[in-house]
Amino acid sequence: MSTLIANKYRLLRLITRIGRSELYQAENVILGKEISLLLLSAGFSAAEESEFLEQTRRIAKVNHPGILNLSDIGGDTKGNRFAILEAATGRLLAEILEERPEVTADIAISIARRAAQALKTASEHSLIHGSLSTFKILVSLDDENVDAVKIFGFGSPVSQEDQLFQAPERMAGSPPDSRSDMFSLAAIIYRMLTGQMPFADT
Repeated sequence: MSTLIANKYRLLRLITRIGRSELYQAENVILGKEISLLLLSAGFSAAEESEFLEQTRRIAKVNHPGILNLSDIGGDTKGNRFAILEAATGRLLAEILEERPEVTADIAISIARRAAQALKTASEHSLIHGSLSTFKILVSLDDENVDAVKIFGFGSPVSQEDQLFQAPERMAGSPPDSRSDMFSLAAIIYRMLTGQMPFADT
């Protein structure tokens, strides 16, 4: 992959898709610095662009080591709309759990504690995630130690992969709040410790 955005951001690898956006590992070729780039998918509507810009502005106001921090938003002459975030380290928690369905209690507690602290800080800035799942958490592991946890995807729609981690009232159409984010985190903890989803048989 060698796509160049705004003549200075080279897309290196697709990390994941988030609603109408795509999160890439990228490089600022002018500075020689690795970054993450959130790209609004082609064919976006004016309403989708407005929502993208509004949400990224809100995320940029929150600075926390457990959140993939956002530093800039922009566009280019080709019609691309994007946001610049810190370099994404680690792997999706969903990928880690695919390889090892259960993690140790120490790893689960460390991930949960860091994620809870990040969500608390976000809530204090009126920033609600709304679709938290193992597909929206990056984890850096060094053997059996957790080096970093990074949450991303604030305000993104609930994908099919996210649904099992959402509160029942959320899936019934209620707007998200800090309580629904805590439910999602609790479901993630259950998944890490048991290798199963809560209410999987219901």
